[in-house]
Amino acid sequence: MIRYLLRILVIGCAGFTTQAYSAIAVFWDGEGIGDPLDGSADTVIQVQPNTPFSVNLYAATFNPQSPNDTDDGHGGLLSWGGIVNFDATAATVNSSTIPAANWFVVGKNDITPGSVNLVAGRVGAGLMGPQLLTTLNLTASKSFTLSLADHPSPFDDFVAHDGTVYDGTFTLPTLNVQAVPLPGAALLMMSGLMGAFGIKLSKQR
Repeated sequence: MIRYLLRILVIGCAGFTTQAYSAIAVFWDGEGIGDPLDGSADTVIQVQPNTPFSVNLYAATFNPQSPNDTDDGHGGLLSWGGIVNFDATAATVNSSTIPAANWFVVGKNDITPGSVNLVAGRVGAGLMGPQLLTTLNLTASKSFTLSLADHPSPFDDFVAHDGTVYDGTFTLPTLNVQAVPLPGAALLMMSGLMGAFGIKLSKQR
């Protein structure tokens, strides 16, 4: 029943309208080796095995007819959802945090081995431009792929303030997480330091 709460709220706030210029982008921003969380889209990151790291999921509404205009004409994102899938033998999700300041109606935030079921939204005005949906804290023992999937029909995952459904209008994002063994990373760093030290000594002679 809770699963359909946001859909009911959206229908109650506005009727369904669809315009050709509606657009949305959904992407992962991963905290990898030498790649901090910066709000930009990532498709591949490298992490140290068995060391916690974070991944952000973002959504942004925009108007393709005006790249600098973050308002797509539908009043911004009002509700969102999806199922995060991954290999349970390769990674564990330690926590999933939905920012309460923006998404104060949480229908699902359930972590199970191999998936995270997410549904959240808000009452009132929608949000435009890039918006943080959730932050996942994970630990990986080996490389794996993090993907986002739609909920089964008839649930609508990404819905605008005026009732426009964005599902099927954008590519569902995936993130390739590559687990890099610590000894290899340490050796690479040590060789770099030794090289820099050698150059310094040669200049002093």
